[in-house]
Amino acid sequence: MHYDIQICDVSAQPTAVVRTRARLSELSTLVPQGCGAAWDYARAAKLPKPGHNIALYRDGTDGEVIVEAGAEVSAAFEGNGHVIAPTLPGGRVATTAIHDYCAKHGLDFEGTSWEIYEHRTDNEEELRTDVFYLLTKCIS
Repeated sequence: MHYDIQICDVSAQPTAVVRTRARLSELSTLVPQGCGAAWDYARAAKLPKPGHNIALYRDGTDGEVIVEAGAEVSAAFEGNGHVIAPTLPGGRVATTAIHDYCAKHGLDFEGTSWEIYEHRTDNEEELRTDVFYLLTKCIS
């Protein structure tokens, strides 16, 4: 499989998410649950134009990560305590087969990463997940 490595700037993106601490082994269950809860909230609250499903990961402790799973939204909103309204961070990011590329080019990770999932389709060739890592040491 071929991966395109890109260094680019992204803007902050409002989201509707469920935030939790989890072990990596729990993510395959927790991420879909968080996305589902965010979409349920977005529909009930009539939020305009929810976008792609997302999962953001922050460094945690004791073998856990902090995960925010949900969906892109077009503007900030008042959450309900379970679904909250943070943003995906803006800044310089590296995308895809990242770790080897960044090591070779002297780039450092800030500790935050996220995924944006293309909408579901029956055609597996159209499925796409974009992965972003926030960088602390940047190249121009």
